[in-house]
Amino acid sequence: MFSKSKFSYREYIDNQAFYNSHNIFLPSFAYELDLKGYESVCACDFYEDIFCNTSISLESKRNKDDYVVGEYGAIALEINEKYKKRTTITKDLKELVNLIDKSDNFCLMSPISYAGKNRTNKNMRYMYALCVEIDHLRPNGEGLEELLYSFRDDVRRPNLMPTYMVCSGNGLHLYYKFKEPFSMFDNHQIKLTRIKKTMTFNLWNHIADNKEKIQYESINQAFRIVGTRTKRDSLAMAFKISDNCITINDLEKCYKYNESEYRQPNKYTLAEAEKKFPQWYQTRIIEKQPKKSPQFKKNRAIYDSWKDRILKLAVQGTRYYCLEQLCALAVVCDINREELVKDCYELLPEFDKRTKNEDNHFTEADVKSALATYDNPNDSTYCRKLSTIYKKTNINLPRVRRNGLKQEQHLQIARAIRDIKSPNWRQGNGRKSKEHLIKEWQEQNPQGTKAQCYKDTNISRPTIDKYWSISNG
Repeated sequence: MFSKSKFSYREYIDNQAFYNSHNIFLPSFAYELDLKGYESVCACDFYEDIFCNTSISLESKRNKDDYVVGEYGAIALEINEKYKKRTTITKDLKELVNLIDKSDNFCLMSPISYAGKNRTNKNMRYMYALCVEIDHLRPNGEGLEELLYSFRDDVRRPNLMPTYMVCSGNGLHLYYKFKEPFSMFDNHQIKLTRIKKTMTFNLWNHIADNKEKIQYESINQAFRIVGTRTKRDSLAMAFKISDNCITINDLEKCYKYNESEYRQPNKYTLAEAEKKFPQWYQTRIIEKQPKKSPQFKKNRAIYDSWKDRILKLAVQGTRYYCLEQLCALAVVCDINREELVKDCYELLPEFDKRTKNEDNHFTEADVKSALATYDNPNDSTYCRKLSTIYKKTNINLPRVRRNGLKQEQHLQIARAIRDIKSPNWRQGNGRKSKEHLIKEWQEQNPQGTKAQCYKDTNISRPTIDKYWSISNG
């Protein structure tokens, strides 16, 4: 059996018949990149350069329940139809090499170290490289040519030259290695998110024929591991593009990030907040309790509505994100997994019919990957901005109209309009009037007294006195 962790372009060319017999072919753009003189590197060399050739390496060893403060590991994910397995990657990369060589499933990882075993924003510690995905390149090599030209384009502001490009199925993953791993404090995460958004737009702007196709990814998005299976019959392959390593200052300068433009002053000082929000101050400041996860449930009609919309509106380039959003809604709308899986596989053939490029079919692998959101929900599953959903799916979701008013003001106006249109709006709500109840009781008890009526109906004596004479005529 061959070693996938040592797989490279030259290895494939030297043993092409062998690899083809094992149903392994070149990924898109590998031939073109080799033709331009870029060197292919195997997974071992690629990840050693990313994680090991640095002053802050991954932790030396990780035992179960043996987390040491200040030591962090990368996290690899292996996904198939039945499970999603997490593997902690340590300094010697043995776990990663073993995963690459033995797994025939879809394997993903981001170039980030984490504290603990969960891939959450809160657990991110260091980013070793910033990765941007490029898809929908124009055919016949034009898109790749334009992308490479964008790194030296003096007419439009040039993009930064990546350290590596990874061919993964139909797209490219651009890796920008940091000179020193970048610490992922909360404010740094916000900064990188904004920079990556601008960076993604600029890169896609050179190669995409439709800006609505641009796909914005989170900063900790996991990508195919080099040497592992892609959606097509190929293995992800890395190419060294340059020796360029970046700093956060390089990103700020190239993509004109001005932190002062985004800084929002606090509405209250801490002393004012203590007086205005005493309960919040006690739990969050004094007791230092973490912010509660917003795990609320929504009406299933939202799930059904989204399913109908993506059936009509999903296109090549947005199909996966439409399905992944359906899986996220299944979590918040409390849809059981069996129903979700059934819905996803019913959408699969319909989505595949919308394939425009024969090398980019919508496959079962996409469904399995989307279902991982349902199986491993996090805070972002519950709280997704409508603008973010629109950017990824190109499906616009209308907001609840309040015309710029707060909810309380909006409801006051709505109630005032209701009272003007129908002053007696409470009538006809189904509840019988006290007069009707008293009359009904008297018809059933013609010889009854007011005291007996009070005992049976629990209607107050003044009300009984008021309607007793009316009932008796």
